[in-house]
Amino acid sequence: MIRLRRFAVLSVALLGLLPLLPAAPALADDADMAAREAQYSAYHRAIAAHERCRKAKLDEEAHAAVARYIERQGASRIGTKRLMLIQQAKKDIRAAGCDSALAQEALARFDAELQPQIP
Repeated sequence: MIRLRRFAVLSVALLGLLPLLPAAPALADDADMAAREAQYSAYHRAIAAHERCRKAKLDEEAHAAVARYIERQGASRIGTKRLMLIQQAKKDIRAAGCDSALAQEALARFDAELQPQIP
């Protein structure tokens, strides 16, 4: 009888934990997606800083080359938030100004990662 009670108590305790089990992979997916979105935003801040601070527009071929590079870095899983992230990146650079640390970091990223992709 005591064994049966212990088993019942243990079973109930384990059943209470079951809803928590799928949460671990979901949290990892959320963290991975947040990292991808942050990286995607950083690339678009780099483009925005290049265009705004250097007054240099990317032509169609350059945009395509840069887009392919960004996609290879994992942007393909972002989905519908892309436009919002791009617009926010532009706003961030506009608000910070070209002399800001944010813009200077973005320009350094453009020079190091994106400029070499442009034919």
